[in-house]
Amino acid sequence: MHRDLNRSMLGDLHLAPPPSGPRPTGRRVAPASEITRAAGDSIPLPCPLFAYDLPWHLLTPTQGARLAHDLAEAQVFTSVLSQDIEGVPPTAHHMCPYRPERYGVTLDDLAAASIVDLRLTSEVGDGSVYTIEQLRRWDKRADSLPDSTVITGSRWPPDVAAPDRLRRKIDQLRVLAPQAAVFVAISPFHLQSDLANVLVAKPDGVILRFDLDPTSLSTGYLIAMQTAACRTMIDQSDAANTTMWVAAPTMTALDLVKLLALGAAAVSIDYLVLHHWHEVIDTHSSDQHAAEYSFSQTAAATDETTVARKNPIAPVVEDLLGEALTFVHGLGAAHYSQLRREMLATVDENLAAKTGALLIR
Repeated sequence: MHRDLNRSMLGDLHLAPPPSGPRPTGRRVAPASEITRAAGDSIPLPCPLFAYDLPWHLLTPTQGARLAHDLAEAQVFTSVLSQDIEGVPPTAHHMCPYRPERYGVTLDDLAAASIVDLRLTSEVGDGSVYTIEQLRRWDKRADSLPDSTVITGSRWPPDVAAPDRLRRKIDQLRVLAPQAAVFVAISPFHLQSDLANVLVAKPDGVILRFDLDPTSLSTGYLIAMQTAACRTMIDQSDAANTTMWVAAPTMTALDLVKLLALGAAAVSIDYLVLHHWHEVIDTHSSDQHAAEYSFSQTAAATDETTVARKNPIAPVVEDLLGEALTFVHGLGAAHYSQLRREMLATVDENLAAKTGALLIR
């Protein structure tokens, strides 16, 4: 949470200097980014960021609603359930987290989502996958359960008899949410066993979810290699156009650029939001801000002018994207979509071989 925002987690990878020679001096044109769907129109991707798994249960429902709408205003796709917050989730840039156990998911969540995220990353074991506070937010029947309750999870939905039957589940989600892109989230350490089955099922996107300790010295190394490996496996498959997003414990613009160069189309900003968590809570705790939020909800329903309210996340996102674009332009590219692996460099032979980065001897 208190990691230096200027320190790159992927420190073994560096930005390579651009080729020598004159650069174009004309206006840089930023091409439109979008999520291509197998069934239906593409969905615009205004910026390469998403909020994936924020601890909504640590906020009051009102505070959670404010944060969700603040992220949407900043054009960040945000994964949240209607039962996590007060009122309805944002109508734009809304992700619905669909867990194998379906905790908290309602038909309203599916109907309002731009992206449905089928999460296959829960590990089966003796430990608790979710906290009792999370379960109580999703299911009021859990109020009577003791705090020591252990909540286990499964890696695959119960209606998926085998991994090679995943296509039926994805088709079902497309029927329930015809307006949404369907993504599948997998663990980076199950690539060999899971990714082939996932790609055969034809999702619109894959989310590589890194649940790793950000303070470990090997974390950045693993993230870089597994991100590159996943993108390579996708590119070499029959589903080469599948979008890949990365949920990782990164906070810096430098790491954002590196992950985009390795093949990600979007990167999570959970840790960056958590770094500003107290600021978010302080902004959304006052009675005045709560009243402003309630008034804006009413005004939206009656087409009245809403009151101005402070958005503590917008400047954080703007600063991150502004700094990232500085790095992008420094690499000689005009837009995130033009980043390539060869724009990265390393002195580590193994890392260069695994990621496709330029080896500096």
